Amino acid sequence: MAWTEFVNGTTADADEVNTNFDYQMIHKKSFSLATENSSVVGATWEDVTDGAFTITHQANALLLSITFRATMKVSDAAGYVGSTVKITGSTLTTNYMDQKLIHNTSGSWSSYAPVLSTNEEYVFYETATSAYNIYGASVSQPLILPDTSTTFQIRYYGSHTHYIKDMFVDITYVNYYTED
Repeated sequence: MAWTEFVNGTTADADEVNTNFDYQMIHKKSFSLATENSSVVGATWEDVTDGAFTITHQANALLLSITFRATMKVSDAAGYVGSTVKITGSTLTTNYMDQKLIHNTSGSWSSYAPVLSTNEEYVFYETATSAYNIYGASVSQPLILPDTSTTFQIRYYGSHTHYIKDMFVDITYVNYYTED
Protein backbone atom coordinates (compact mmCIF):
# COMPACT_ATOMS: atom_id res chain seq x y z
CA MET A 1 0.00 0.00 0.00
CA ALA A 2 1.31 3.47 -0.84
CA TRP A 3 0.31 6.97 0.10
CA THR A 4 0.91 10.36 -1.50
CA GLU A 5 3.26 12.76 0.24
CA PHE A 6 1.98 16.25 0.90
CA VAL A 7 4.32 18.44 -1.16
CA ASN A 8 5.79 16.74 -4.22
CA GLY A 9 3.20 14.07 -4.99
CA THR A 10 5.62 11.13 -4.74
CA THR A 11 4.53 8.00 -2.94
CA ALA A 12 6.02 6.08 -0.04
CA ASP A 13 5.20 2.55 1.07
CA ALA A 14 4.26 1.71 4.66
CA ASP A 15 7.81 0.65 5.64
CA GLU A 16 9.22 3.99 4.42
CA VAL A 17 6.56 5.91 6.33
CA ASN A 18 7.31 3.99 9.55
CA THR A 19 11.08 4.34 9.16
CA ASN A 20 11.15 7.99 8.15
CA PHE A 21 8.28 9.40 10.16
CA ASP A 22 7.76 6.92 13.06
CA TYR A 23 4.10 6.54 12.18
CA GLN A 24 4.11 2.88 13.06
CA MET A 25 0.58 2.26 14.23
CA ILE A 26 1.13 0.13 17.34
CA HIS A 27 4.27 -0.31 19.45
CA LYS A 28 4.66 -3.36 21.70
CA LYS A 29 7.11 -3.76 24.58
CA SER A 30 7.54 -6.93 26.63
CA PHE A 31 9.48 -7.23 29.87
CA SER A 32 10.11 -10.37 31.88
CA LEU A 33 11.95 -11.20 35.08
CA ALA A 34 12.29 -14.77 36.38
CA THR A 35 14.25 -13.91 39.54
CA GLU A 36 12.47 -14.65 42.81
CA ASN A 37 12.01 -11.69 45.17
CA SER A 38 11.01 -12.17 48.79
CA SER A 39 10.30 -9.91 51.73
CA VAL A 40 9.35 -10.12 55.37
CA VAL A 41 8.06 -6.56 55.53
CA GLY A 42 4.35 -6.63 56.32
CA ALA A 43 1.76 -4.59 54.45
CA THR A 44 4.30 -2.19 52.91
CA TRP A 45 4.63 -1.75 49.15
CA GLU A 46 8.11 -2.54 47.82
CA ASP A 47 9.73 -2.38 44.40
CA VAL A 48 10.68 -5.72 42.89
CA THR A 49 14.47 -5.73 42.45
CA ASP A 50 15.29 -5.22 38.72
CA GLY A 51 11.53 -5.11 38.10
CA ALA A 52 11.45 -1.83 36.17
CA PHE A 53 11.72 -0.81 32.54
CA THR A 54 11.37 2.48 30.67
CA ILE A 55 9.97 3.17 27.22
CA THR A 56 10.86 6.20 25.11
CA HIS A 57 8.05 7.64 23.01
CA GLN A 58 6.58 10.84 21.61
CA ALA A 59 5.08 13.32 24.09
CA ASN A 60 1.38 12.58 24.52
CA ALA A 61 1.65 9.01 23.28
CA LEU A 62 -1.30 6.80 24.18
CA LEU A 63 -0.97 3.63 26.26
CA LEU A 64 -3.52 1.19 24.86
CA SER A 65 -3.12 -1.85 27.08
CA ILE A 66 -1.01 -3.46 29.78
CA THR A 67 -0.85 -7.12 30.75
CA PHE A 68 0.83 -8.32 33.93
CA ARG A 69 1.48 -11.89 35.04
CA ALA A 70 3.39 -13.19 38.08
CA THR A 71 3.79 -16.25 40.27
CA MET A 72 3.32 -15.62 44.02
CA LYS A 73 3.18 -17.41 47.38
CA VAL A 74 3.50 -16.77 51.13
CA SER A 75 5.41 -18.76 53.75
CA ASP A 76 2.39 -19.22 55.98
CA ALA A 77 -1.08 -20.39 55.02
CA ALA A 78 -2.50 -17.49 57.08
CA GLY A 79 -0.51 -14.90 55.12
CA TYR A 80 -1.17 -12.89 51.96
CA VAL A 81 0.69 -11.32 49.03
CA GLY A 82 -0.42 -8.72 46.47
CA SER A 83 1.17 -7.15 43.41
CA THR A 84 0.75 -4.26 40.99
CA VAL A 85 2.54 -2.32 38.23
CA LYS A 86 3.34 1.36 38.91
CA ILE A 87 3.41 3.73 35.91
CA THR A 88 5.37 6.99 36.26
CA GLY A 89 6.74 9.88 34.22
CA SER A 90 8.10 13.32 35.05
CA THR A 91 4.69 15.02 34.66
CA LEU A 92 2.43 11.96 34.49
CA THR A 93 0.22 11.48 37.53
CA THR A 94 1.35 8.12 38.95
CA ASN A 95 -0.98 5.29 37.93
CA TYR A 96 -1.20 1.68 39.06
CA MET A 97 -2.84 -1.47 37.83
CA ASP A 98 -5.68 -1.94 40.31
CA GLN A 99 -8.76 -4.10 40.91
CA LYS A 100 -12.10 -2.42 41.44
CA LEU A 101 -15.00 -4.25 43.06
CA ILE A 102 -18.07 -4.22 40.85
CA HIS A 103 -21.51 -4.95 42.33
CA ASN A 104 -24.65 -5.62 40.35
CA THR A 105 -27.60 -3.36 41.06
CA SER A 106 -29.34 -5.85 43.35
CA GLY A 107 -26.14 -6.54 45.32
CA SER A 108 -26.49 -10.28 44.87
CA TRP A 109 -23.05 -10.75 43.30
CA SER A 110 -19.81 -8.90 42.83
CA SER A 111 -16.62 -9.33 40.89
CA TYR A 112 -13.34 -7.54 40.36
CA ALA A 113 -12.27 -5.76 37.21
CA PRO A 114 -8.69 -4.62 36.48
CA VAL A 115 -8.33 -0.87 35.86
CA LEU A 116 -5.71 1.89 35.90
CA SER A 117 -6.03 4.02 39.01
CA THR A 118 -4.10 6.64 40.97
CA ASN A 119 -4.55 4.50 44.12
CA GLU A 120 -1.83 1.98 44.89
CA GLU A 121 -3.77 -1.24 45.28
CA TYR A 122 -3.13 -4.79 44.16
CA VAL A 123 -4.15 -5.96 40.72
CA PHE A 124 -4.08 -9.50 42.06
CA TYR A 125 -3.90 -10.86 45.55
CA GLU A 126 -3.32 -14.29 47.10
CA THR A 127 -4.20 -15.42 50.58
CA ALA A 128 -3.78 -18.67 52.50
CA THR A 129 -1.35 -20.41 50.19
CA SER A 130 2.17 -21.68 50.66
CA ALA A 131 2.41 -23.05 47.11
CA TYR A 132 3.24 -20.94 44.06
CA ASN A 133 0.25 -19.91 41.96
CA ILE A 134 0.17 -17.97 38.68
CA TYR A 135 -1.89 -14.78 38.46
CA GLY A 136 -2.53 -12.41 35.59
CA ALA A 137 -4.56 -9.38 34.57
CA SER A 138 -4.95 -7.13 31.55
CA VAL A 139 -6.17 -3.56 31.36
CA SER A 140 -7.32 -1.98 28.10
CA GLN A 141 -7.89 1.52 29.38
CA PRO A 142 -6.26 4.32 27.35
CA LEU A 143 -3.81 6.51 29.27
CA ILE A 144 -2.13 9.58 27.77
CA LEU A 145 1.64 9.52 28.41
CA PRO A 146 2.51 13.28 28.47
CA ASP A 147 6.29 12.87 28.76
CA THR A 148 8.82 11.44 26.29
CA SER A 149 9.61 8.48 28.56
CA THR A 150 7.53 6.40 30.94
CA THR A 151 8.68 3.92 33.59
CA PHE A 152 6.85 0.75 34.59
CA GLN A 153 7.79 -0.73 38.01
CA ILE A 154 6.54 -4.06 39.41
CA ARG A 155 5.66 -3.76 43.12
CA TYR A 156 4.47 -6.18 45.79
CA TYR A 157 3.49 -6.40 49.45
CA GLY A 158 2.26 -8.98 51.93
CA SER A 159 2.41 -10.53 55.35
CA HIS A 160 4.83 -13.11 56.73
CA THR A 161 7.53 -13.95 54.19
CA HIS A 162 6.03 -13.47 50.73
CA TYR A 163 7.48 -14.29 47.32
CA ILE A 164 7.06 -13.23 43.70
CA LYS A 165 8.79 -14.59 40.60
CA ASP A 166 8.34 -15.27 36.87
CA MET A 167 6.97 -11.78 36.21
CA PHE A 168 5.90 -10.59 32.77
CA VAL A 169 4.64 -7.16 31.64
CA ASP A 170 3.46 -6.51 28.10
CA ILE A 171 2.35 -3.06 26.91
CA THR A 172 1.02 -1.68 23.66
CA TYR A 173 0.97 2.01 22.79
CA VAL A 174 0.84 4.43 19.87
CA ASN A 175 2.96 7.55 19.43
CA TYR A 176 0.33 9.38 17.44
CA TYR A 177 -3.42 9.26 17.63
CA THR A 178 -6.36 11.47 16.69
CA GLU A 179 -9.30 12.43 18.89
CA ASP A 180 -12.49 11.98 16.87
